[in-house]
Amino acid sequence: MKCKICSLVIIVAVFACTAFSESKIEDPYKIKSTYIISFIKYLEWEKKDVLPDDQSPIVIGIYSGEEENAQKYYSFLEGFSKIINDNPTMQKKLSKNHPLEIKYFKALDEITPCHILFIPSLKTLFNLRSSNESHKTADILNPIVKKLDGFPSLLVGDYEGFAETMGGHINFVLVKGRIEFIINLAALKKSGIQVRYSLIENAYDPNKGKKE
Repeated sequence: MKCKICSLVIIVAVFACTAFSESKIEDPYKIKSTYIISFIKYLEWEKKDVLPDDQSPIVIGIYSGEEENAQKYYSFLEGFSKIINDNPTMQKKLSKNHPLEIKYFKALDEITPCHILFIPSLKTLFNLRSSNESHKTADILNPIVKKLDGFPSLLVGDYEGFAETMGGHINFVLVKGRIEFIINLAALKKSGIQVRYSLIENAYDPNKGKKE
């Protein structure tokens, strides 16, 4: 991997998982949860009132209904956030000294503004029968965005087409047994969130079939 993300590789090693590495899948929940928290280091929210001071928490929300998988993601994220908040050095590297807060939304009406919103079970939420339907569902994120009420949330998913055709910002994909992520730069530019190039260059490019 490129040296620009060496610090992330070290963090991942602490959690005994393989995000930002070349290893095969060990535990997808750990990997994706670590990815999500690791993204914070590379994000800048343009609106100052989104993080008004150093003590303002960075809120990570999970919206996926009652699914067991969602509970596992929540448990991992909550566990990681506690480790980071208890470790000032790690916290400085990943969350820029901000405490982390994890929220779990079981229904659309429960969603409140958050800095990162992870939607791990899009297929179940919207009764999508196959990935072939993704091109018909470009507007399914609209109700979610509306609930965020203009708050610049990073939208992360793990369903085929989430970033490519549905308007999501980052999507997890499985490539040759490895978990990679795709970034929708066009959507991010409209979101009020800036992302560092060092994250972009390590994203998976489905058109090229490899990272740039």
